[in-house]
Amino acid sequence: VRKLNPLRPGRIVEMPVKEGGEAKAGDVLLRVDDTVPRLELREAEIALRAAKQKVKQAVMLVKRHKAGVLAMKAAVKVQQKDLEIAQA
Repeated sequence: VRKLNPLRPGRIVEMPVKEGGEAKAGDVLLRVDDTVPRLELREAEIALRAAKQKVKQAVMLVKRHKAGVLAMKAAVKVQQKDLEIAQA
């Protein structure tokens, strides 16, 4: 006889092995209603997908920003050359 210590409380929906019945290693002793944990898992998966999408958007913004900086640096070089030519 062993005492069960569930990680989460829940409602028992099935008990294949009845109290006092024999069970061997690996037998399912009881099934707990998993509706709430399944919903929580689904919500976590959705939140994870949303977070991954935000990371993708942030990476894209960084790439755009870098490209803009490079374009501005190139424009500054052109203006410096134009200034040098005008001063000569």
